[in-house]
Amino acid sequence: MIKKIKLSDNYPWRLYKNEIGGKTYLYVTHYNIDNMSGQSISLIDPDQNKVIKVIHNAYHPGDIAFNNNEIVVCDHVNERLLVLRDSKIVHEIKLGERPIFIVKAK
Repeated sequence: MIKKIKLSDNYPWRLYKNEIGGKTYLYVTHYNIDNMSGQSISLIDPDQNKVIKVIHNAYHPGDIAFNNNEIVVCDHVNERLLVLRDSKIVHEIKLGERPIFIVKAK
């Protein structure tokens, strides 16, 4: 069980779980639905019960998905997918029509 954790950014939106090298991490997207702002994701190590990294450049993270060492961010305000690696945008894919969710096929 996780105890209350102080996040570095405001407006926690959604919680995600991802496994890296056999270890589970939690990701909290920060998004303010009222003014559609937000550009970060808090990476939490549940074993340490603390935020171990803040991932920036995750603009308007309405939804996220994981692809190996990359995070795919659904930026529905700017109608695009952002692929982040080490907090840097490595790909930008324009979509249109306000995408909301990401569905990952196996």
